[in-house]
Amino acid sequence: MVYVLLRWCLFLEATGICSGAWFLAMIQKSIMGFQYDEFYIGTPEERAAREIPDDPTARDKMMHMGTNVIQNAPGDANAVPK
Repeated sequence: MVYVLLRWCLFLEATGICSGAWFLAMIQKSIMGFQYDEFYIGTPEERAAREIPDDPTARDKMMHMGTNVIQNAPGDANAVPK
């Protein structure tokens, strides 16, 4: 089944009509009944009218991953002195 869908998407992509990912997303949306975020949480104007404030601590609750670049590694010849 996966092979058939993959071949169909590659054929669709090759024709230039649309991307295979968009085609699969349309099918998934119709089957699963996905809605826009506004359906669940409302627009900013609707939330303001209902006096539901945004969570000011949401940024503090997010996981901070940092960067994947190591700065000033020990023994690095290009390390910038502080």
